[in-house]
Amino acid sequence: MLAGEWLIIYGDGKQTRSFYYALGMSEGPIALRVMVVQEPVYVHNQKEHTILGIDGGESDLTHASRPEQDPEARRPDIEKARRKLVWEPQESLRDGLEASIDYLQWVL
Repeated sequence: MLAGEWLIIYGDGKQTRSFYYALGMSEGPIALRVMVVQEPVYVHNQKEHTILGIDGGESDLTHASRPEQDPEARRPDIEKARRKLVWEPQESLRDGLEASIDYLQWVL
């Protein structure tokens, strides 16, 4: 999109995903290192967004066939992180995208 190319949406774009802004979510892995936890803990964002909803209608879109193995929804279970690390993701999708776009515009 930043290069002026069309954004490809696979399927109808109504499938949902949870996005992880790694820089803004660093407190989770840091807490995981400090705590003595002897089991896997999923540190991620649980809030789902439709693929079409992310674009906001500002870019040129094109649709392509959705792969067969592509799930309708992806929503990680972060209950262990909430309970054991007393951790919640703080960054919104918009904040993460804005920071990513600012960075990419700077390096491109």
